[in-house]
Amino acid sequence: MNQGNPCPKGVLSLVQRFDMARSQALTESESLDLIRHYLKGYAK
Repeated sequence: MNQGNPCPKGVLSLVQRFDMARSQALTESESLDLIRHYLKGYAK
């Protein structure tokens, strides 16, 4: 990643969602399902 350029908003949002999913009391499979859902939305 080029450190001279700020991160795109979409990437920052994805990172925040990933952190939120990890912090919830979910099983591993539930966390992975939630993260996959976020990634599908990011890929659009």
